[in-house]
Amino acid sequence: MEEGMPDNVLLFPDKNSDFKGVDSVLIKASDTYTTSAYRKFILGKNYREAWDSPIKVPVIWLDTLHGGVKPVRAGGGGQTHSLVLEDEHGHRFALRTVCKDAVHSMPSFGKILGLKNMVIDGISAGHPYASLSVAKLCEAAGLLHTQPTLVFLPEQSVLDSFNSEFANRLYTLEYEQESKNADWTNIKNASATIESEAVLEGLLEHPNYEVDQKTFLTARLLDLIIYDWDRHPGNWGWVKQKNKDGVNYIPFPVDRDMAFYAENGVAPWIYNRNGAMGKFRRYFRSKNYLKAAFNKARFIDPAFLNEMTKADFMNAATELQQRLTDKCIQAAFEVWPDTIYKLNAPAIINKIIERRNKLTEFADIFYDYLAESPQILGTNGVDSFSVSQATQNQVVVEVHSRNKNGEYIQTYKRIFSKEETKAIHIFALDGDDLLYVASNIPIPINFQGGNGMDKLEINEKAKNAKRMIKLIDKPDGIIAPENIRTKKKKVELMIPRA
Repeated sequence: MEEGMPDNVLLFPDKNSDFKGVDSVLIKASDTYTTSAYRKFILGKNYREAWDSPIKVPVIWLDTLHGGVKPVRAGGGGQTHSLVLEDEHGHRFALRTVCKDAVHSMPSFGKILGLKNMVIDGISAGHPYASLSVAKLCEAAGLLHTQPTLVFLPEQSVLDSFNSEFANRLYTLEYEQESKNADWTNIKNASATIESEAVLEGLLEHPNYEVDQKTFLTARLLDLIIYDWDRHPGNWGWVKQKNKDGVNYIPFPVDRDMAFYAENGVAPWIYNRNGAMGKFRRYFRSKNYLKAAFNKARFIDPAFLNEMTKADFMNAATELQQRLTDKCIQAAFEVWPDTIYKLNAPAIINKIIERRNKLTEFADIFYDYLAESPQILGTNGVDSFSVSQATQNQVVVEVHSRNKNGEYIQTYKRIFSKEETKAIHIFALDGDDLLYVASNIPIPINFQGGNGMDKLEINEKAKNAKRMIKLIDKPDGIIAPENIRTKKKKVELMIPRA
């Protein structure tokens, strides 16, 4: 036993250990990634030492945790297994494995090429304790987080049938992204926390429901600073906040396994360099790198950032730079055990400060990427879309949707510039919708209908409508002037889905 180690700490427990009277354990995140100097050169040094370094972690018993919790279901996706817990008040918590299962999320071509061992080894490029420090960075940025802590879960009767899969493992314990009780968020009028697909369902059915896009933008800019590329829709939770007009959805990030990603071996460099696995690139040196790194966010960014202007991006970036002071960044890593801090924190802190200082540059690239081909969504009810020329090189798009009282309310308005935007994609979705073209427009419009009878109306001033408007619908799904062609080929709608 280490000097100064209290008697109630169990060293390196296994399934046969006796946990009676034990309140903490000394454990490694994993010893899978220990390897030779040669393999480190080929596969990367990464964070192997952090995975292999013992740390002290508290033991939890579910019958006393938060007054008593019970397992609800097994979950998780990609590389992480999780167990959802619930207390008597409806609060839900998630136990997320620190040790990952890389084979489950391995690309099919990797299996064909026999790259199983390399992909498993690639887990060492993610930091085992990243979520702890990212939570502190979220606090500094003014963002909600799930309050992760490290715990060890011994075998126990409350687990029942879950013992075989989940007992005697190291976890992060945090609030679950989906819960009927949202009082842990401390957000006024919060009724629940939900997943991204439920947010989309609410937006499509209720024109007076909206996403807090400014907060989502701040969260996405933080992703740029911590180089977390794994931001697909399943890695977001949302607070459902009721207000006098409807509902406001406030985002909070979950699953920070890929924050501080640091793959640096020769083999991964060869594997990644031609774009086959471009999402693993560590830095965003160009627009193409940004596209590759944020590939997984393509089903959420276009829908939930479509109101944000370049000024919004620049203002959010500047404010985040001011919030994330050197002192705040330093403090975020002080939650790590001393051995882990000494191994990795100084280098990561320096990189984060460097990226924070370049955030306005990254934000500019990010904005340009999204502004090139923006997507505007209607609802599954009745919507009216109006497009007109704002200036010689600008188009203004307005959306009015009919609410349950039969009244039309404005749900969207934004001016687009020809210098930034190649084409605007309008997704009318279901319902009998109208597209009104008021004048000549300098930017092409792709209007895609859904179920229902849609209609295109063109003002006589819109001389270039035939050339600038493309209709995508069933031939009998839209009423349009004879000189406007309707195409069946659909544009992919980038909305949250699994």
